[in-house]
Amino acid sequence: MIPLLIAAVAALPAPLAQTDRDDLRCVAVLAVVAHEQAGGLWSQVGALSDDGPRFAARIGDSLVERGVAREAVRDLLIGEAKGLQKGGPLKQPVVAHCVARMHVVVPPLSLARCAAVMIHAADLARAEEPDTENTRELAALAPVVAYRAQQGGVTAEQLASERDKVGREPAIDGAELDDCARLAVEPKK
Repeated sequence: MIPLLIAAVAALPAPLAQTDRDDLRCVAVLAVVAHEQAGGLWSQVGALSDDGPRFAARIGDSLVERGVAREAVRDLLIGEAKGLQKGGPLKQPVVAHCVARMHVVVPPLSLARCAAVMIHAADLARAEEPDTENTRELAALAPVVAYRAQQGGVTAEQLASERDKVGREPAIDGAELDDCARLAVEPKK
């Protein structure tokens, strides 16, 4: 009996920092907003279809990397969503706070950022594995997104600034890279 109790206690997530709890609540808030946007509400917030899932993934992955079980993250999010349902309609200041937080954690997709992300990813791939299909794909897609950025009015200086920012980030977000690669095939509207 005692070994089962010890195993159960060990499986409990460590207490979360307030920032983590706030981020989880924002993931839940933005999921509700995205759902309600399908019914015509919250149009003033802008579509969350690109940044919302990236934000949720980044927050979840961050918690998992720090030792919180994926199932515990899911349960925490479900708890937040249930709490929101009991709290009545969402308030504009709460939604605005969560959208702002999302944009801090995952900067909005833009042609300039995507061009910088694609170029940086291609450079890293060439350095690490120069002759792979992935490297060839990145090397082919990066200039397409960069060209679209230039056609959209992004200057060489703006692109250089974005490349500097992306180069200082700890890693390239796979979901962002996928979203940016889609811009090479279909321009962002």
